[in-house]
Amino acid sequence: MGLKFFQLRSLKTRVTVLTLLLFVVSIWSLAWYASRMLRTDMQEVMGEQQFATVSGIAREINDHLNNRQQALETIAKGISPKLLAKPSDLQAMLQQRPLLQLLFNGGVFVTGLDGVAVADVPHSAGRIGTSYMDRESVSIPLREGKTVIGKPAIGKKLGAPLFSITAPILASDGKTIGALVGTINLGQPNFLDQIAQTRYGKTGSYLLIARQHQLIITASDKTRVMQPSPAPALNTMHDRYMQGFEGYGVAVSSRGVLELSAAKAIPSANWIVVATLPAQEAFAPIDDMLQRLFLNAAVLTALAGMLTWWLISRLLQHQLAPMLSASRSLLHQNLSDQPAQVLPVHRPDEIGELIGGFNLLLESSARREQALVQSEARFRQLFEKNSSVMLLIEPSSGDIVDANAAALDYYGYAGQQLVGMNISVINTLPAEVVAEQRQSVLNGKRNYFIFSHRLASGEIRDVEVHSTPIETQGRKLLFSIIYDVHERVQAQKALQESEQNLAITLRSIGDAVIATDPAGRITRMNPTAEQLTGWPLVDAIHRPLAEVFRIVNSETRLTVPDPVQLVMARGHVVDLANHTVLLARDGQEYQIADSAAPIRDATGVIVGVVLVFSDVTESYQAELALRLSEQRYRSLLDHLSSGVVVHHPDRSILYANATAASLFGLTQDPTAGWSAQAQDWQLLQEDGTPMSSQDYPVNRVLASGESLKNYVVGVHHAGQPAPNWALCSAFPLRDAEQTLLQVVVTFTDITERKLQQSQLEHIAHFDALTNLPNRVLLADRLQLAMVQAQRRGQQLAVVFLDLDGFKNINDRHGHGVGDQLLISLAKAMKDALREGDTLARIGGDEFVAVLSDLDNLTNCVPMLTRLLEAAAAPVYLGELLLQASASLGVTFFPQTQEIDADQLLRQADQAMYQAKVAGKNRYHIFDAAQDTSIRGHHESLERIRLALAQDEFVLYYQPKVNMRRGQVVGVEALIRWQHPEKGLLAPAAFLPVIEDHPLAVAVGEWVIDTTLTQIERWHESGLDLRQVSVNVGARQLQQGDFVERLQFLLAKHPKVNPANLQIEVLETSALSDMALVSQVIEDCARFGVMFALDDFGTGYSSLTYLKRLHVNILKIDQSFVRDMLEDPDDLAILQGVIGLAAAFKRQVIAEGVETVAHGTALLQLGCELAQGYGIARPMPAAQLQAWAAAWQADAAWSELA
Repeated sequence: MGLKFFQLRSLKTRVTVLTLLLFVVSIWSLAWYASRMLRTDMQEVMGEQQFATVSGIAREINDHLNNRQQALETIAKGISPKLLAKPSDLQAMLQQRPLLQLLFNGGVFVTGLDGVAVADVPHSAGRIGTSYMDRESVSIPLREGKTVIGKPAIGKKLGAPLFSITAPILASDGKTIGALVGTINLGQPNFLDQIAQTRYGKTGSYLLIARQHQLIITASDKTRVMQPSPAPALNTMHDRYMQGFEGYGVAVSSRGVLELSAAKAIPSANWIVVATLPAQEAFAPIDDMLQRLFLNAAVLTALAGMLTWWLISRLLQHQLAPMLSASRSLLHQNLSDQPAQVLPVHRPDEIGELIGGFNLLLESSARREQALVQSEARFRQLFEKNSSVMLLIEPSSGDIVDANAAALDYYGYAGQQLVGMNISVINTLPAEVVAEQRQSVLNGKRNYFIFSHRLASGEIRDVEVHSTPIETQGRKLLFSIIYDVHERVQAQKALQESEQNLAITLRSIGDAVIATDPAGRITRMNPTAEQLTGWPLVDAIHRPLAEVFRIVNSETRLTVPDPVQLVMARGHVVDLANHTVLLARDGQEYQIADSAAPIRDATGVIVGVVLVFSDVTESYQAELALRLSEQRYRSLLDHLSSGVVVHHPDRSILYANATAASLFGLTQDPTAGWSAQAQDWQLLQEDGTPMSSQDYPVNRVLASGESLKNYVVGVHHAGQPAPNWALCSAFPLRDAEQTLLQVVVTFTDITERKLQQSQLEHIAHFDALTNLPNRVLLADRLQLAMVQAQRRGQQLAVVFLDLDGFKNINDRHGHGVGDQLLISLAKAMKDALREGDTLARIGGDEFVAVLSDLDNLTNCVPMLTRLLEAAAAPVYLGELLLQASASLGVTFFPQTQEIDADQLLRQADQAMYQAKVAGKNRYHIFDAAQDTSIRGHHESLERIRLALAQDEFVLYYQPKVNMRRGQVVGVEALIRWQHPEKGLLAPAAFLPVIEDHPLAVAVGEWVIDTTLTQIERWHESGLDLRQVSVNVGARQLQQGDFVERLQFLLAKHPKVNPANLQIEVLETSALSDMALVSQVIEDCARFGVMFALDDFGTGYSSLTYLKRLHVNILKIDQSFVRDMLEDPDDLAILQGVIGLAAAFKRQVIAEGVETVAHGTALLQLGCELAQGYGIARPMPAAQLQAWAAAWQADAAWSELA
């Protein structure tokens, strides 16, 4: 009884354990909560106390540092430049300040601006003459002029750990001239000893840490002095202190000890004071208290367990006695096989009600047992007398337990033979398979089977078995009813075999086959039919044929008659009409050829229809496509805007479309073919000269056998003022054996394009106001005149003409009057020249005349006089009488020295200036012999060479923006000279000096190299500019190794993408050697460097040159942009240049955008890219990133986006 009492299933044990568990959980939860609260409160109290301690120490150290800083600054103010220059007097002054040695136990010394000590106390330290420039505590005050507490270090002379406080010595103008340095020797007694010589608690310590240097300055633990502070992630509280946290907390130290620590910052030095105390010491009192608390909880738990056990034992022994008595009575009745007796109920409580429930169960059990006996009797009578074959089978072994008379008769066995026989003897399946089937019946998965059973005679019969598990006579058996279905199964097998043979036949047929019953319902389909109709047989079976086999006429789209109905009506094979389209289930359409035939039985009665059809879509579509292709080809050619003529190899015309027939007056005769009614036209070459017959496109192809592409041809009809122009292509058509069949010639009308090109040529070469040649045409004519003068041995004169007083007339009477005056004077001056001379307008009131074919210099004097008279002639404009004059500068070609067109213009410009200085309304002839600038030029070259060697050049960067999108697209690098005496010099002050000197190449390479370095720095800082451009002069560009040098400079900067660099060249630079420059541009493009044509519109390039130079961007000169809002001429030039850039597929950027109005006007003209003071002035590289981040496009520009 005692052992059973302690079993887990015992009610007494369970109640005891549950009660005890509730008590234990409660008391231990209370103990744990109390321990957590006590420890938290203890940590908070000790942390606050620890933080108050370090706060007091930090405040005291901060006061010491401030006092020493103030003392140094006060004394430094008393050191004048004069005193600093006399080390002996300075030494005496320091020795007279005993306070310094009291405040700084390591001594005090003074340095000059170079960081070398010049005075020292105590003098015995030997610092004088030592350089301290490598110490930040000295270099920073000298450089920045502020007092600094330096990084602790080992002293150069003292050889001990120390740190310095340095105050700058300032002159009266605020410039730093020296430094006063005070040192604290940490190896000697000092104000930090309160940290070094004391501990916090018994095992705790103090640390003084320089956060900015991650260095322990001093500590209670001497081994940690001047050691690095713990690395990040080793001590979470230390990491927080280093990041600026002030307070306390608990964490595992870098040495693996759990510590309570607190820290406070020292503001004047960015140091922190840290106090640490191991948690073992900090929480020792609370740990002792917790040990006692948990011991008491354990004692209470043991006492509670024993008391609970005793109380429950007493209670259950009294309450459960009747239950135990009833249990023994039931056990006795069961063992004695007696009928169930009613159990006695001793008291009307819960136990009594439970025993009463047992009595009801006993009565119900007796009734069910009697019903079971009656049921088994009825089952035996049904089993024995039934005419169906029945068996009872033991499910695990498969032995036949019982068989009725019908079973004995069917199988042909005697009763004793069949009963006890294993079912696998009868069933022809393997024994293990039969066992699996029996198990499936027991599991409720299956109760119906078709088996083959062997009779006693050996005959095999197909049977249908229905099995179900039953319980009889206390045993679980399988009750099986067997029906003979041998004839039915054999018939089904024969039918299946026939169906399989038919299915194989249908699958092997390439055509689609569908069979229906007489009503037109589908009974069979082969896979090909399933594929074409889109209907699987499982979906189509028994559906009407018209629903699955939907057919329409491909041309009329009308439904085709049902083939089943046709066959049933006619009784013979029916072929369907042509152009039949099958509409598949998925919407696909197939062109098909099909037929339908009746299916008859043995008596000749139609029992169904078979439909056979095949997909002929490909052949049908091929035929249709060929027919449509011919129609489309004819229609396409007849509607082409381009002319097409097809020639026979004998040159006769086989075909001409409408455009060609109209262009050449061709007609087609049904018998004679194509011919020209009247050939009143003539073919022209691109230059306008008549084309010979051998150059006709068809003749050139017949002669060469090759294709001809983009051949410009003019067609001039008699009576027309101008020819039509066409872009012609011609090519031969050959058969597989390469025999020539035809020659096709096409003509595309480009008359409008030729007219636009002519207009653009005029805009590009002539001044819009005066219709005089502009700079571009002037350059061409001057160059031609110079060549002719040399060839003929004659001279020419270049006259630079500037109107005197024109600005006053313009300002007084307005631009309209000024323009009319310019037109009148231009005509008068042009009339004053000879037929072969050139007068060009190159600026507002500036003109250039080229006087050719001069035998000697005096021949030009009459023409110069006529020019002066024409310029000074009175001009009537309405009621106004206006009069101006002109100053002329003249130079001649050839000269003793080689000279180019630009130099001639500069000479003439200089001579014109001399004419103005001499009193205006006259001419002045340039005298090269009196040019005294050579000496000054040489001196300038030497100074520039020195500036390059001494790094006096700097780069400024002017942003380029897309005004419409509000994006910074790049910058232009612009050189400046930081002259030590003259300040920052613009490029105009020195670049012209080296323009034709080898020094220009060195300066140019310096600009490229410096720009690439800056691009790398911008990339590292996160500023990615699409393109940074540099200006390259003519001399550098024409160096034979320019491309190789550029590749070398790029190789020095591998992080820079070559596409980020853009090279800008002046028009004049590009024209000096067109072939070389064009080749350089192409070579650079191969490795990604692009080119821009700078100051476009001011040079002398023609459209032909622009076509040959594969530059990406044209930069409009700022002289046109600046006055575009007032000067219609400049506006017209801008329109022309922008149109010219668009025609040549070049980007265009405008320089000199000074106002929002300039940018708005440019956007309206179609120019989006710009730079200028209205956007940003050139700036140092350091300012560009902030400017780019802040810049936004003006609202007026954004509205045009």
